[in-house]
Amino acid sequence: MTGSIETLAELLSTEENKTAYFNIANRFSGDRPAHTAMRHGFLGVLRALLANGADPMAKNRFGDMVVDYLGDFEPEEVLSVIEEHVGEVVPELRTRLGLSTLRST
Repeated sequence: MTGSIETLAELLSTEENKTAYFNIANRFSGDRPAHTAMRHGFLGVLRALLANGADPMAKNRFGDMVVDYLGDFEPEEVLSVIEEHVGEVVPELRTRLGLSTLRST
């Protein structure tokens, strides 16, 4: 998986590539790269995408967000990664996950 993250970092090393790749939606499902990363259980890839500007609030064609594809991860774990990169509590995501809208300390 390290090779995947390194390849991702190289692809997204320029602003032009970031604009082209980060939030582009799949034409059928509307999934963005962050949806796909979580759908396949790659929290490390989600971190890399978020660190470079991926939108964790983006919805696909079905209205699903990144947090709707937790897989084996705990809701708090994924939310922590998102809020770390956003830099604030995201009440909409917390509510969607059935969690308190206050960040636990």
